[in-house]
Amino acid sequence: MMRPSSCSTLIMETCRIRLISRWMSNCFGPLVNIGIRHIAVSLLAE
Repeated sequence: MMRPSSCSTLIMETCRIRLISRWMSNCFGPLVNIGIRHIAVSLLAE
């Protein structure tokens, strides 16, 4: 059995990782979509 302190630390780390990944997808998702659209438009323009 794990100690309660190590278990709570593990839960906190998991929550932090999920929060960061959600924040990253929220921030970089639109940027990636804009980038892909920009590349597609520039390729079609040529």
